[in-house]
Amino acid sequence: MLKSLSIKFKLVILIIVPVIAAIGITAIALTNVNTISASLTQNLYSEGFKSIALVLNADRDLYQALENVDALLLQNSKGTLTPAAKEEYLAGFEENQVQTSDRVKEAVDLLSQNKGFWDNIKDDSGLTIFDHYTAFEESYTAWVSMSGTVMSTYASSDEWVSQFDNAREHMNVIGELVEVGVQNSIVANEADKTSMVRTILIIDAVVLLLVLGLSILIISAIVGPLKKTVVMLQDMVRGRLSGRLNLDQKDEIGVMAASLDQYAENLQLHIVGAMKRISEGDLNIEIKIEDAQDEIGPVMKTTVDNLKALVKESENLTAAAVAGKLNTRGNAGQFAGGYKEIITGFNETLDAVIN
Repeated sequence: MLKSLSIKFKLVILIIVPVIAAIGITAIALTNVNTISASLTQNLYSEGFKSIALVLNADRDLYQALENVDALLLQNSKGTLTPAAKEEYLAGFEENQVQTSDRVKEAVDLLSQNKGFWDNIKDDSGLTIFDHYTAFEESYTAWVSMSGTVMSTYASSDEWVSQFDNAREHMNVIGELVEVGVQNSIVANEADKTSMVRTILIIDAVVLLLVLGLSILIISAIVGPLKKTVVMLQDMVRGRLSGRLNLDQKDEIGVMAASLDQYAENLQLHIVGAMKRISEGDLNIEIKIEDAQDEIGPVMKTTVDNLKALVKESENLTAAAVAGKLNTRGNAGQFAGGYKEIITGFNETLDAVIN
C-alpha cells in the first residue's frame, strides 16, 4: 500500500501521526488535570467538612453539658433533686464535656496536618484557627472548672456564663474559618486548574503551529525539487536535454540534482555532440571513457574507429581505382555488418568493371 503513495503523502502521514499522538497526550493530560483537581477538591471537602462536623457535634455536646448543669440547678431550686438524678446529671455533664473537648481537639489536629495552609486563614482580628483553639481551651477549661463549683454549690455566676459564651464563640469561629478556608481553597484550585489547562492549550497550539510550519517547509524542500527532477527525467526520455535543475542545496537531493545536471551536460555535449559531428561526417573527435564501468564511451569510440577505418579503406580503393590499379581490393574481413557490406560492394563493383 505504501509503495503506491506519493512521497508528499508519505511525509504528510509521517507528520500527522506525531501530531495526533500529541493531541492524544494533551487530552490525557487535561483529563488527569481534571481528575487531580477533583481529587484535591474532594480532599479539601473531606478535611474541612469533617472538621466542621466535629465542631458542630462539639457545640451540641457543649450545650448538653450546659443543660445538665441547668437541670441540676433547676431541680435543686424546686427541691425535687434526688441523689440518683444528681448522679445522672453529673455523669451526663462529665461525658458531654469530655466529648466537647475531644471533638474540638480532633478537628484542630486534623487541620494541623495542613497547618501551613490553615495558618493563612484568619478572621478580622488576624487570629487563626489555632489561636482561637488556644483561646477556646482557656475559656472552656475555666468553664468546666467553674461548672464543678456551680454543681456543688448550686449557684451560677456571671463569669461562669461568660466563660461558656467565650468558649462557644471561639469554637464557632473555628468552624467559620474552616468553611472560609475550604471555599477559598476550592476557588484557588479551580483557578489553578484553569490556568494549567490554558497553559497546556497555549503550549500545544504553539507547538502544533511550529510543527505545521516546519512540516510545510520540509515538505516543500523535498517535494518541490523532486517534482522538478521528475519533469527533467521525463524531458530526457523525450530527448530534451537542455533542461537543468540548478538546485542550490547541500543535502542528498542537492547531490542528486547536481549529478543529474552533470549527466545531462555530459550527454548533451559529449554524446549527442559527438553523434552530431559524426552525422556531419566529422570523425576527428576524441571520445572520453570515464572508467572501466563506462558503457557509453567505448561504444562511441568503437563506432568512430569503425567509421574511420571504413573511410580509410574507401579512400585506398578509390585512389587505386583512379590510378588504374583495378586489381586492388578492400579488406572486408576487418569489418562486420553494414560496414563489411560496403567494402564487399566496392570489391564486387570493381570485379564487375573488370569483367
